[in-house]
Amino acid sequence: MAGGEKLWQVRFSVTRTLSAFPRLSGVSSDRVTRPDYYFEGRLRSESTHALFQYTLAGEGVFFDARGRHRVPAGHGFLCRISDPQTGYFYPATGRAPWIHMFMGIRGADAMVDELVRRFGGVYRVELDSPLILRLRDYERYDGTLVELSPGEAALLVNTLLATLADVGVQETYDTRNARLVREARRFVRAHLEQSLNVTELADAVGVSHEHLSRVFKKETGLSPLAYLSQEKVRRACEWLHGTSMSCKEICHRLGYDNASHFARTFRRVTGMTPMHFRRHSAIPF
Repeated sequence: MAGGEKLWQVRFSVTRTLSAFPRLSGVSSDRVTRPDYYFEGRLRSESTHALFQYTLAGEGVFFDARGRHRVPAGHGFLCRISDPQTGYFYPATGRAPWIHMFMGIRGADAMVDELVRRFGGVYRVELDSPLILRLRDYERYDGTLVELSPGEAALLVNTLLATLADVGVQETYDTRNARLVREARRFVRAHLEQSLNVTELADAVGVSHEHLSRVFKKETGLSPLAYLSQEKVRRACEWLHGTSMSCKEICHRLGYDNASHFARTFRRVTGMTPMHFRRHSAIPF
C-alpha cells in the first residue's frame, strides 16, 4: 500500500442478503507515514460505495467542496468514495504516523448524501464512544471473514450513521447557539445608551424571550438581564473614572428611568455605590 502499512483487516459476509438493507463491506486499520498516501474521488469512478475513515492517532487531511479539513485523532470523515470533489492524504508536514480505521458502506447512499449535505464531511466522535470501541473490537478477528445476518449488518451501518447524525445535529445546534449569543451581545453593546429589556433584545435577534434566556444562560452562565446590567455598569464605570459627568447624567445616558434604580443595579454588580467607585477606584470596572 502506497505510503503506509496494513495493521489489521476484517471483511464481512452478509448471509441471505436483502438488497434494500445497508451493510458494511468490512473494517480495516492502516498506519500511514508518507505523503504518497493520496486518494482522490475523481480517480476512483469505478467505486460505488461510501467511506467512513476515522483517525485513531496522528492526523490526516480530507478535502471536499467546502475546502481542506484536518482530521486529527477523534475525528473521521464521511464521503462517497467516487465523489470527484473529495480526497484525502497524509500531509507532507506530518510528523507522527496517521493511524486510522476505515469501513466501506454499501446500500446507504441516500443517508450518506443527506448527512454530508447537512453537516459536511468531518465528524468528531470520541475515541471511547461505544461506536468506536465496537469497531475497534473487530481487530481480534484480523484476517478473517466475519459472517453477519442482514439485520446485524444493517444495524451496524445504522448505528454508525445515526451516531454521525447526532454529532452533526449537536454541533450545528451548538454553533447556532454561539452565533445567537454573539449577536445578542453585539446588540447590547451597541444599544447601551437606550432603555432595553430582554424581550426587546430577543425580538432584535429574532427569537423568543424564553429561548434567548435558556441559550444565553447555557452559553455564558449569565441571564440576558444580568449581562445587560453588567455591561451598562461597565460603561458607567468608564464614565465615572474618565469623565466629569454626574451620576444623574450617566443614569440618563444609560437609559435608566431613575437614579435609585441605577444606583441599586450598580451596587449589585460592583458591591459599591457609584460615588464610592468614583472616589476610590483607580481603574475602570
